[in-house]
Amino acid sequence: MKDESLTYQAVTKVDFGSVIGPREIMRPIGYDVPEIHGEVRNLFAEKIALVSDKNCRENPPILPILGQGGSGKTFLLSDLYGKTNMNNGFFAAFELPSGPDVYEKINFDLINCLLNHVDEGIPQITPVVLNILKLMPQARGISGPEKFHKDIQGMEIENFNKIIKNFLNWFFNEYPGDAANCVDIVKCLFYLAKGDWKTGSLAFSWLTNTSDEDYVNSKLALSANKIEPKDIFYRINRLMSMSGTFSVFAVDQLDIILKVEYDREKSAIRIKNPGQNKANVLKFLEFLTDLKNNTSRTFSVIASIHDIWNLIGKYHDNVKNGIFDREVVLRPVTDPALVEKIVFKRLGETYAKEEFVPDYPTYPFPKPFFEKMAGSYPREILKACAKHIERCVIRSEISEWGDDGDQRPALVKAPELPPTVDPSTDERFLRATGLADVPAIKNLNEEHGYWQKILDALAAFVTAEERDLPENRDLIHLRAFGGIKKQPYPN
Repeated sequence: MKDESLTYQAVTKVDFGSVIGPREIMRPIGYDVPEIHGEVRNLFAEKIALVSDKNCRENPPILPILGQGGSGKTFLLSDLYGKTNMNNGFFAAFELPSGPDVYEKINFDLINCLLNHVDEGIPQITPVVLNILKLMPQARGISGPEKFHKDIQGMEIENFNKIIKNFLNWFFNEYPGDAANCVDIVKCLFYLAKGDWKTGSLAFSWLTNTSDEDYVNSKLALSANKIEPKDIFYRINRLMSMSGTFSVFAVDQLDIILKVEYDREKSAIRIKNPGQNKANVLKFLEFLTDLKNNTSRTFSVIASIHDIWNLIGKYHDNVKNGIFDREVVLRPVTDPALVEKIVFKRLGETYAKEEFVPDYPTYPFPKPFFEKMAGSYPREILKACAKHIERCVIRSEISEWGDDGDQRPALVKAPELPPTVDPSTDERFLRATGLADVPAIKNLNEEHGYWQKILDALAAFVTAEERDLPENRDLIHLRAFGGIKKQPYPN
C-alpha cells in the first residue's frame, strides 16, 4: 500500500510555474522537450553550420521568432545556446536596453556572457582567448581550453604578461591595423581569461565603461585612447571571427521596453517623453542593422510577440528589405504525446528526487488530459496542471484529473498535521481562494471586494484573532496581492 503522505508531498512539490528568463538561457534546462518546435531547432542547426564555416563571407539575415507569451521562445534560445556551444562557438544573449545608450548595455551583456561558464569551471572567454592566441604560430601547440584555463590560472602574473607581450609583438607585425585598434581590448580579454581578481576586475570595468579610466590605464598599461562601447563590441567580434570563433547573438525581452511605445500608439494615454521612447526604439533598430552588416560569421535571433514586431516594422524599412529573415511563428502543441512529454518532464524530476513511484508516470494526469490540452501552448498546459494541483491542496487530497475540471473520487488525502503544528499560510490561502471562487481581478477597483471575499473564506480555516496577527496578515497580503500583481494593498 502506498504511503499517502509521500504521495501528497511528492505531487504538491512539482513545479509547474517556473518561467525561464534570459539569465537562465545559458544554463541546463531539464524541462525542455526537444521535439517541440523541431523545425525551428533544425533551422538553428542549418544557420550555425553556415557561420561556423571559416569560408563564410556574409552573415545570414537576423531571424525573428514570433510567439505569444508562454509559446516556448526562451526555451528555443536555450537550445540555440546548446547548439552553439556544441560547435565551439560564442553565444551572447541581450536584453533590450531601456535608455538611449544602447551599446553601453549591449556591451555589458556581451562581457558578462564571455564570463559565463559553458562547462564546469570553464567560462566562454577561455576558448575565445585561446583561439586569439593561436593566431600566432608559436602558440598553436597549446592544448585545449581546459588545460589552458588551468595553466594560466596558476601562472605568475609576470609570466602571463610575457605571453601578452609576445602575442602583441607578433600581432603588430602581421596585422598592424587590427593590432592598433585592438591592443587594449586584447590585453583586457587576456586578463579576464586569467581570472586574477585584481587584473580581471580592472579589465572588466574598462571593457564595460564602468571604471576610473586613468587609474585602470596606469594599472594595466593601457593606452590613453578612449574607445566607445560600440567600437569595443565590434572589435571583439572582429578578433573572434579572424581567430576562428563564430558568434551567435540572441535578443530577448523586447516586449518589456517596447510595450511602452506600443501602448502609446495604441491608446490616447499620455506617456512621459514619448519622443524619447520612439528614439530609443530607433536606436535599437539601428543596432540590429549594424549587427547584421558590421559583424563577421554571426547568426542573430530576435524573439518577440506579434504586436511588438509589427511596431518594429512601422519604424524600420529593413524589416522588409534583407536585414531580417522571414518570421518564424510558433504554433501551439497539437500532438497529445508531446503534451504528455511536457507534463512528464515536470513530474519526473520531482518524483525522482522524492523517491516516489506513482501508479503511472504522469500521475495524477491521465491520457484524457493530454488529449484535451492538445492545441495549447506549453505555458497554458502547465497552468492547467498547476490549477488542478491547487484544487487538490484546497481539498486537502490528491485526486486524478477529470474532464471539464471535475474532480474524480479522492485517491490520496493530505496527511493530518499534529494539533500543535499550524498549517502554512500558503496552503490556507489556496483553500480560501478556492472556496471564494473569485474571478480574475481586472482593475484596481475590484481589489477591495476580492480581499473581503478572501477574508470571509479564510474564516473557515482560522479564527479572527489568528487572521489579524501581523505576521499572518502580512503573509496573506503577499500571497493575495503578489498573485494578482496589483497595488496598493488595502488597509
